[in-house]
Amino acid sequence: MTTSPLPGIRIEIAEHRLTGLRVTDAEGRTGILGHVVIERDRQTQREVSRTAHLRPVDASGIEWTTHPDEIEAAQ
Repeated sequence: MTTSPLPGIRIEIAEHRLTGLRVTDAEGRTGILGHVVIERDRQTQREVSRTAHLRPVDASGIEWTTHPDEIEAAQ
């Protein structure tokens, strides 16, 4: 659990079956899945958002995010 800059939100780093592996997102971009962040309401524990963080495999150096349901193992 990590402190959030947003009051009332708790941040968690979640395990994902593809963490550390080469993945493709819904737009066809390929990268390495770094981690998945879950934001939860502190009072209700309801999930507010879930975000996958990907690192590029090309030389662009530009990381990006997407929803974890939008990624699959790269071929």
